[in-house]
Amino acid sequence: MNRMFERGPLQGVTATSFTDVKATNWAFDEIEESAKSHAYFIDEDENEQLSK
Repeated sequence: MNRMFERGPLQGVTATSFTDVKATNWAFDEIEESAKSHAYFIDEDENEQLSK
């Protein structure tokens, strides 16, 4: 779904949105992308980063 909407994966997330999804989970960045309402910027490596 994220690709269909041209979203993420979201980098720079420090707090998980779900208690059952750890930051070490292989899909963590994709899950956070779809779960968080957020502002972001594209870094020099063309990764989406969470704006602070």
